[in-house]
Amino acid sequence: MQGAEAALPTGRPRRHLTLAVGAGAAGAEHARRVAERLAPSVREPFEVTPLEIGKNGVPTEPAALIRALFADEAELAACCAEHLPLELPSGVRIEAAVRVCDPRYRLVSADGATGLDALADGTRLGVCDEAARAQLLYLRHTLAVELVPGEGALVAGLERGEFDAGIVSALHGSDASGLEAQILTQAQLVSPSGRGVIVLLALDDADPAEPWRRLLNEPETEDCLICERAFLARMASGAKGLPIAHATRIGGHLELDGTLAHPEGEWLVTSRASGPPSFGRILGGSSAVITWCTAPMAIEFAGMKLNSSTRSQVRHPALVSTCASQNTAASAASVPRTMPPMNTTFGCRIAHRCSASRGRG
Repeated sequence: MQGAEAALPTGRPRRHLTLAVGAGAAGAEHARRVAERLAPSVREPFEVTPLEIGKNGVPTEPAALIRALFADEAELAACCAEHLPLELPSGVRIEAAVRVCDPRYRLVSADGATGLDALADGTRLGVCDEAARAQLLYLRHTLAVELVPGEGALVAGLERGEFDAGIVSALHGSDASGLEAQILTQAQLVSPSGRGVIVLLALDDADPAEPWRRLLNEPETEDCLICERAFLARMASGAKGLPIAHATRIGGHLELDGTLAHPEGEWLVTSRASGPPSFGRILGGSSAVITWCTAPMAIEFAGMKLNSSTRSQVRHPALVSTCASQNTAASAASVPRTMPPMNTTFGCRIAHRCSASRGRG
């Protein structure tokens, strides 16, 4: 495998590592990235052998890669963090997380639109996933937003003129030949958790203290992923809406932007949490609780017939220290017993679009 050989001392035997990956170009890229990260290992030089799982051109489910681990066919498995289940099978752990590309969405158009505000009402906008669709239906409900499964089909539709513009992921933002792509900030459109990140999976009985394993991981990327997945896992237990989470490391702090969006754009609840990276799981879980408990208010507001032509916003700043004293039984039962330090802060915003402004009732 190319990549490990550059670091091989003369005469030193190679350590063979079998890596389960998906078939095709994505799997080959995952294997290349792992080989690159192991290349600095002079004490224990590596040769990475990819074990392709699945069929070329067909996305490989993480479950198939995990089965290769249990069958002792591979020592590690690599897959996209975005597609990793929130609950891993017993006996499997996340060994490492590596960011391979910018996770932000791209706005692609023939006329080089510089942002969402530059799109005229009625613009035919194809989007690559449900997270983008839900946010855009709220943010720009005057656009003709259509979900297009498969980014290849979306880019082809743009080139044929079926859409005026498109929202594509960072993984395919450069595939639209002849079209101009503009990066959208996370403040404009929040990308899904794990986008642009490779996770490496291992069995629990593998020794985590082996020195070479530290070469695989990016601690900052892992901190962000843990926080995001904690938010999504808490939301998965019953939130009415589409949860979206994106975390970043800024200096010595971890910042989480959490969103709960109505699939058809009727309302949007956003939250922000900030605190030490070591409390990532608590940040994610507690932020989800605050967002979840605020969602019923957003749903109620969205059903009101008010004389507003756009949308109304209600802001609810909160400290985690007061979260446990909320009157709802659900929130009191869900707040972690181990609380973050007092410099950890949370805030929540409700945004809803009145029924009258959507042409109903």
